[in-house]
Amino acid sequence: MKKKALFLMVTILLLLSACGGNATPSEQKESASNAKGQVDINISVSRKNPFLESAARKFEEQHPNIKIHIKENIAVTEVNGSGGMTAAVSALDVEKYIQTVTTEILAGKASDIILMDSLPQDKLVQKNALVNLYDWMDKDESFKKSDYYDNIMTAAQNEDGLYGLPLNFYLEGMLSGNAKLLKEANITIDDEHWTWNQFKDIAKQLKESAGEDVKVLNNAFPGTLLVDFIEANYVKLINNGQPNFDSDMFRGMMEQVKSMFDEGILTEEFTYDQDTALFSQGGFTEPGTAVNDLLREDTVFYKKPTYDGQSNGVSYRSGMTLAINSKSKVQQESWEFLKFLLSDEMQSSSELAGYPILQAQAEAKLENTRKSMEEGQGFSEAETKRLEEGMKQVKQMLEQAGTKVDSDMKIIMTAMTEFNAFMSGQKSAEDVSKLIQNKVNTYLNE
Repeated sequence: MKKKALFLMVTILLLLSACGGNATPSEQKESASNAKGQVDINISVSRKNPFLESAARKFEEQHPNIKIHIKENIAVTEVNGSGGMTAAVSALDVEKYIQTVTTEILAGKASDIILMDSLPQDKLVQKNALVNLYDWMDKDESFKKSDYYDNIMTAAQNEDGLYGLPLNFYLEGMLSGNAKLLKEANITIDDEHWTWNQFKDIAKQLKESAGEDVKVLNNAFPGTLLVDFIEANYVKLINNGQPNFDSDMFRGMMEQVKSMFDEGILTEEFTYDQDTALFSQGGFTEPGTAVNDLLREDTVFYKKPTYDGQSNGVSYRSGMTLAINSKSKVQQESWEFLKFLLSDEMQSSSELAGYPILQAQAEAKLENTRKSMEEGQGFSEAETKRLEEGMKQVKQMLEQAGTKVDSDMKIIMTAMTEFNAFMSGQKSAEDVSKLIQNKVNTYLNE
């Protein structure tokens, strides 16, 4: 039970890292232009963010009449760990944060700009609590939407509107495989259509040739796989605010996960060594890992298996998503700040992790990472050629990433907590799915 509790906390930390009518842009512009004295912009975040704090200072220097206040909602305690000082955040802290900020937004008492990571964006959009940022983009002649990854913005939409602006993103949903072992076993993989059941069959074949002691997939835990399943099928599980957990699809997901551990295909063990397993999770996540991945010999990359064999293409996770409160009285100034965050100056910041959404800066960051590593360690002729070919592939993936890894933290936490009872054999898949269905339904209708 301690291991499961610890895993739940690790997963929550990873995921964090984690009503009313809108005033029109023209109305807000007039209101802002008539304002006298200092304009205050309040920003609500879960934890301190060096990128936002740096951006706020620079923006204030350029706009002396504007003062930005960043409100941290989760008080982080620094504790000593094996690797030094780490931030301690409990599941209760996260749940309280989500509930408090969501309540503030729905009551019209929230900050002007809200960091949406972990918050129920779908629910807030349905309540008309957030501004459609396309309205501001369309009316702002100085803003060139074509400079940004249109595929990322499109995938971040709710219906036809953009209510949460992704400032940066990470590529997701990849597995790296041992090319040598796959070739020796004469196995080919169609990663557009393979399922987790097919993954199991392939794993059994590889273990026969490589030995039973060889791990199949590094850092695979029941909870993380369930979260992957939920996020990959989120639109099906939460369809227009209606939960679908009491379904054969969701029960099938749980049973697929449990069977892989029950049959010994997967084991719960953490490691930093990617070369100790037949498959490893991740690939091309951000510029640094992308270059390292391309330098790995005998490695091939695949999209992750799916529940039903229907690939959604390359997926991504937003690193930082910001929204404007529809009740804000300073929407014009808030948009100006968001636009500043999208500028070359801020998109090129070393404090912005992952790939910037500004296309030119994403490509520049990828190329600068390659040059830095080449200067530091030098590349062989074969490595240089592999990098040149691989960089084209990564850039293509950035342009094609069209599926946002999406979820509601409250729903994820509910599913993970109840899923433990199924994994331990205490409850059936049907009982657990019905329990999750009822709790999620109650939550969505609050």
